[in-house]
Amino acid sequence: MKIRQVALLVIAGCLVLGPCLQAAAIENEIEISGLLVNRTTTRAGRSFYRFFSSLWIPPEKTGGYNIIISEKATPQAGSWIWVRVNDIVVTRNIVGRRNADIQKMAEQAVRRVTTYVKQTHNTAHAPLEGEDLLGDGL
Repeated sequence: MKIRQVALLVIAGCLVLGPCLQAAAIENEIEISGLLVNRTTTRAGRSFYRFFSSLWIPPEKTGGYNIIISEKATPQAGSWIWVRVNDIVVTRNIVGRRNADIQKMAEQAVRRVTTYVKQTHNTAHAPLEGEDLLGDGL
């Protein structure tokens, strides 16, 4: 009987204090950015990731982004490879099983991701001025 009462008290405490503890955990959470994550499964996907990571040089004075390279293997066509920056798909390629152009695809993906990171950084840090933003808003 005592075990049942203790279990009920623990459950009740979690229900009451749970949201408060989660809010405190979110406030103290540390965010890591600048990661390059490999979520590929096939040989072609790993080759793409290897080429991408060897070519990738983060643009200067940018930050706050993570790059995820993911893959979905399909029996008919080969593999779809996505490159995401902060959950935004920047580029998507299909790589055949015997595709010799993986390095060229990786080079193109690096150029697109670099351009995207620079553009989003410039847009986020651009001063809010211009004819359409002037005035009191009325």
